[in-house]
Amino acid sequence: MEKIKLGFVIHTFDASRGGKEVVAWNLVKRLLEMGVRTELVCSRYKSLEHPLLNIHKVPVPGKQVGLDNLFFARRALGKIKELDINITYTNGKSGLGEIVRLGGLPQKVHIRTRGLAMKNPVKRRFYLLKKKLSLKNRVSLYLEKKTYTNPGIKKVITCSRYVKKNLLEAYPALAPGKVEVVYNGFDFIDYDKGMALRNRNEIRKKYCLSEDEPVYLFAGNNFERKGLGRVIEFLKMAPGIKLIVAGRGRRRRCSPELNSRIIWAGETGDIVKYYDAADVLILPSASDGFGLVVPEALSRGCYVMVSQNAGASEIIDDYRIGMTFPFRDFPERVKPSEMSLARDDQFRQSRRDLVRQMSWEKIAERYLGIFKETLDTSGERLK
Repeated sequence: MEKIKLGFVIHTFDASRGGKEVVAWNLVKRLLEMGVRTELVCSRYKSLEHPLLNIHKVPVPGKQVGLDNLFFARRALGKIKELDINITYTNGKSGLGEIVRLGGLPQKVHIRTRGLAMKNPVKRRFYLLKKKLSLKNRVSLYLEKKTYTNPGIKKVITCSRYVKKNLLEAYPALAPGKVEVVYNGFDFIDYDKGMALRNRNEIRKKYCLSEDEPVYLFAGNNFERKGLGRVIEFLKMAPGIKLIVAGRGRRRRCSPELNSRIIWAGETGDIVKYYDAADVLILPSASDGFGLVVPEALSRGCYVMVSQNAGASEIIDDYRIGMTFPFRDFPERVKPSEMSLARDDQFRQSRRDLVRQMSWEKIAERYLGIFKETLDTSGERLK
């Protein structure tokens, strides 16, 4: 088989932006380590040095009026045609590429589910009207349709079965056999019990938490979509539990009693310490293609409570590992987890073992296998 010469297309190549950018950064890094020559096409990037990597920056106007994605798609296509590559992978909506990755829900589904997360009906109606009139949203819908109805598409990689199901419902002409699920990877760190205990003591001491207090952790940057408001409602029905909120977002106004049980940690560059300090990770997302915090928390032994509207809920197959629930049932029909279950050493080890195969190295091997398979069946591209 001819050696892979990969064209990798993404608007912004910078892991600090989060989400799909984290996936792209780690995937490119691991593929380079595996010897895959890569031509990266982007509009903005954080430099990554490697002899097998060439970065091609395409200038993109129109950001102020919501046309930057359209300009990027067209200019990226022009650049791809100039390059010596034999397969193109697109991270996002651009209307090109034999292999396309979808890391979230289709645009219309995403907007609808995000609207459902808003309890205020006036705010919900305003949000939906704003999206309907938005030029940027219309461009996104156009590019998405162009991407998933492209006759040249060979494979779509989704980050969960949840995303795959919604994609096939949105684009029924897309053959199910072309869609493959590959979960997101993460930086798996071998567990050191002594270090984990020091981390736990450090964070609990910092926030005046006793060793025995049940501590829940909410981690994420989009508080509304990921369900922080519902977590606070849940807290009202769960006396004795303390909540750490780690991430970027607007603080919720609460009663003095409730506020005394919430710790606003803000953004942190060392989230592992907070996983070690917590007993339970809670993520009642209204819409989440995956939810990387779930395997990260499991890798530190945390019990997890996750909405079934988050793709990462699919990896939880045992009540001793975690709990999943329908988004609409939370918080009214969901009970707090038992601390004896969350803190049991044997179950904590089972959680770590569950996600050991989700390291970036293992995930990059899956992607490489898909690239090779696609190359084998794309003879017309190689002529």
